[in-house]
Formats: sequence, C-alpha cells, structure tokens
Amino acid sequence: MKNKRYACMTLDFELDYGGRVQACETLKEVHLHRDLRQRLDRLEVPLSAFVQTSLFEDYQNASEVLKTLAVEYHSHSHSHDAEASPGLLGLERSRDLLHKHFPQKMYGYRAPYGKLYSGDEDLIKKAGYQFDASLFPSVRPGKFNHLRSPIHPHRLDNGLLEIPFGVLPYARLILGVSYMKLFGRSFYRALSAVTGLPRVLVFYAHLHDWFPTGATREFSPLLRMAFDRNGQKGISITEAWLQHLKAEGYTFVTMNQLAEILEEEGV
Repeated sequence: MKNKRYACMTLDFELDYGGRVQACETLKEVHLHRDLRQRLDRLEVPLSAFVQTSLFEDYQNASEVLKTLAVEYHSHSHSHDAEASPGLLGLERSRDLLHKHFPQKMYGYRAPYGKLYSGDEDLIKKAGYQFDASLFPSVRPGKFNHLRSPIHPHRLDNGLLEIPFGVLPYARLILGVSYMKLFGRSFYRALSAVTGLPRVLVFYAHLHDWFPTGATREFSPLLRMAFDRNGQKGISITEAWLQHLKAEGYTFVTMNQLAEILEEEGV
C-alpha cells in the first residue's frame, strides 16, 4: 500500500489573518460555512481543523462553526503566540479544551507559523499528542528555512510522528490556499506537472482564505495586495485543486486516519 497516494485538507482555525487583527469576523459567515461544507462533502473531502483553542473562550460560536466545517480537531496552540514556546502547561491546556469540546481518539499539534522552540518536540509528546504537523519544508524569509528538511512524514528523534505541510518537490513551494491565491492556480498546475507531487500531501487553508473580510484595508499596501489578490476566489481555487488531486489518484483522509495509515506502513 506504500505506493497509494493520500491527501489531507486542513484548516488553521485562528484569529483572522493570522492574528494581524484581534477579531474573528470570519466566524459570522454561517451560510457560507454551510456552503463550503456541502462542497467538501460532494467531493468526499473531510476537513481536519487545527484550532487556536483560546477562541473557545473568546467566541461563543467558535465550536459551532467548527462543527459545521470540520470532522476532526487538533491543536494550533492555545494563544497562537509564535514568540515563545507554549510550554507543557500550554500544550496540555489546549489539548484539554479540545477534548472538552470535541472528544476523539487522538490529537495532533501544529505550532503557530510552524515555529517550534528547543524542547517543544519532547513537550508535545509528553502532553499526549500523537503527531506534530508544524514543519514547512520550505523557506519563508524571517519565519523559517527548512529547505534541508524532508518533505515526507517521518519520525523525530523522540519517536514523535512529524507530518509536514505539502510542498512541490524540488521547488519546495508550499501547497496552501493563501499561496495559490498569491501565485495563481495555473502556475501551480504547470509547475506540479514538472516537479510531480508528494505521495502524502497536506493541503491547508485559513478562514480568511475562504471568507475574506474588510480588515485588509488597514494593512500596508504590500500586505494588502498579497491578501487581496484573487481575494474572492479562495473557495473556487480550493475546489479546483481538490478535484485535480482526485484526478491524480489521491485518497482523501483525516489527519488521524493518515497517522494510523503511516503507523501501519511502518513510518
């Protein structure tokens, strides 16, 4: 079965625009949430959400929106603070809040901006998470440079399973809706025809990719241009890419299902 292709559609469920604004206007688009879920269901694509769990405390409708959109739930930290390690208590708090709202067999962790600090990998395992999904095997100036990291799922030194974000092999271009809106879906299709695609592919989005708000008017011109490019096309870009992956022979699974498959394969 190791030649079979698997894909996961994931959502980083956090404050709008990665916390650049202290608001979550995207939670208000209830009818659009339902429409997106219906589109994903028609494509038979389950959505796994990585949740900033402080939103449970700050927004009463956060759990209802998550129930509408996703079928599985994991931690995206409690505070989405990328400037410090969450520590063991922060990791446990986030996991406990997830279990309170969405009891399930196991949970994974994704660090804000994919940034792990020294010792975090051991703390993630100690806090009871079954996998980490923080690694961008790519480069983003000022944030990370993981060009030497593997692009496929692997075990860390402490035995914790790492499931990286999907990237195009060789080019290392990240497979995410934000990036596809910026560079264009046609560019990704053309480049992937040359580089190929990874056997295990984690594709991701944010709520603001699908449900943009007027918050970008307050951003710098360059940042506003980046977020507003193809601003209203996030859902159509997502649908088209998921259809492409299905045509390429990918089976869509949740993150927990993928972790179990990888365990069976001996990863």
